[in-house]
Amino acid sequence: MFCPKCGTPNDEGSKFCANCGAALIANTVNGTANNNINGTASGGTPVNKGFNGTNGMSGTPVNNGFNGTNGMGGTPVNDGYNGFNTGYVQTSSTTSKKISKRTWIIVAEIAAIVVLAFVFQMNARKECSPESVAERYFQTYTQGDLKDVYKYIDAGEGNFLCEDTFESAVNLDDNAVRGDVSNYSVFVKQNDGYRANVQVTYQTKSNGNSDQTMSLTLNKTGNKKFLFFDEWAVSNSFSTVSDGLICVPKGSKVTLDGIDVTKKAKAENRDDGMTHYTIDKIYAGNHVIEVEADGFQSVKDKVEFTDDDTHYTADLKLTEDVVKRIAGEAVDNNKRFIEDAVKQENATNVVSKMNPTDRSGVNSDYDEFKEYLQDSWWNSNTFSYEDTSVSKAVLSDVNVSYEAGSTNGDGDYDYINAEDTILVGCVTITEHMKGSYTQSDMTDRNAIITQKFYYGIKDGGISLYSVSTSHETQYE
Repeated sequence: MFCPKCGTPNDEGSKFCANCGAALIANTVNGTANNNINGTASGGTPVNKGFNGTNGMSGTPVNNGFNGTNGMGGTPVNDGYNGFNTGYVQTSSTTSKKISKRTWIIVAEIAAIVVLAFVFQMNARKECSPESVAERYFQTYTQGDLKDVYKYIDAGEGNFLCEDTFESAVNLDDNAVRGDVSNYSVFVKQNDGYRANVQVTYQTKSNGNSDQTMSLTLNKTGNKKFLFFDEWAVSNSFSTVSDGLICVPKGSKVTLDGIDVTKKAKAENRDDGMTHYTIDKIYAGNHVIEVEADGFQSVKDKVEFTDDDTHYTADLKLTEDVVKRIAGEAVDNNKRFIEDAVKQENATNVVSKMNPTDRSGVNSDYDEFKEYLQDSWWNSNTFSYEDTSVSKAVLSDVNVSYEAGSTNGDGDYDYINAEDTILVGCVTITEHMKGSYTQSDMTDRNAIITQKFYYGIKDGGISLYSVSTSHETQYE
């Protein structure tokens, strides 16, 4: 008996190898084989264990150590040691299984998705075609629906070429075919893949159902619809104008058809306190402009943009609260101006207190008035203004009036040059100054003093721009 592990000969009946100690009981298929020199299996069938011998059961040669063949099935066997198989031989067989209901459901769902994808592709391709776009445009145009019409046009480039300005400016009420179409057909005359010429032939009831045509040009926009299909739009046939101008006080809130102009238009801040906004391009027609500015009454105007370079300046007037404020300031400045002139104060000090923008003009008027008061005619009298008394003369019949101006230059201020501001208001103070001469042979005389305080726009606010002083002598 040979050890199946190390090949050492052992005595018959030994259970373990004398050399390596391995068990000498060999494993067999469905039982235990008695491993003996003569190759007799437990079933009593002789086995020729020699090289390339035959298996007693089939007579097929067996290579018992070098990839020989198994006599029963012809399968190569490498039994490692003296032709004995030392392990278990397992056999397997496949059995067919019935397709489950879940599998059939999945297959059906996949088939449905494929069909739906095909149908979607066909419908989407047709809907995005120039012919379909032209047809939908024609339908909405003849129905006078501005919002839907705008969806199908290629508006072009421009911050104010949008749905809001389109609805404000375009008028489809004059469309002769509106709601009167009895039949129509659409024909693509030419399509080069980038531009398509489409002709719509239609009949109207009012025209005796005779053929009329509408020719449309469509452009490929470069955008995609439904992720995959080219977008087409009708070329814009509505008139536009360029380089409009909206002028408002600096810091104003201004909208054009509800669009924030301060965010969309190019702005230029001017030295006169105004801001000019350029409207690059807009649909020709009427548009609504609304302006709000601190210290001014808000305005809402309908402005017609019919030509390039249309110019609009907001007609803003001061609020009542601002008028009261500047009138009060004017009264205080008038009092200070006359009192300082009587005291012969330096012009620079007087003007600095009022802080006007135009200092040179005020200095000149002040110096002239101060010289006028040096006349001896006023020397022997007491000069008073309200409760304040100083030497010289007496003021009475003080009248304060306000002359409204406007940011669009409506104020009648021709007598003052104000190129560096927009004058928005003028407070006029008129008062009588009475004087008398001590000599009995001279008559008394009076003077009417008029001061005008001009207010303009400065740094987004309203401030004193200049002061004009005049006087007229009257004799009793």
